[in-house]
Amino acid sequence: MPFIDIIIFAVIAVLLVLRLRSVLGQRTGYDEQPQRDNRLDNESAEVIS
Repeated sequence: MPFIDIIIFAVIAVLLVLRLRSVLGQRTGYDEQPQRDNRLDNESAEVIS
């Protein structure tokens, strides 16, 4: 009967993976590239306090 525990945990793991994929989606390679962070360009900007 210890194999039933493994099967139950495997089913739960598969259900969790399928649920996460449906919620988060998956990258297909056709997604837009992330935008650059403009804050990095302003490191040399003068700060007036």
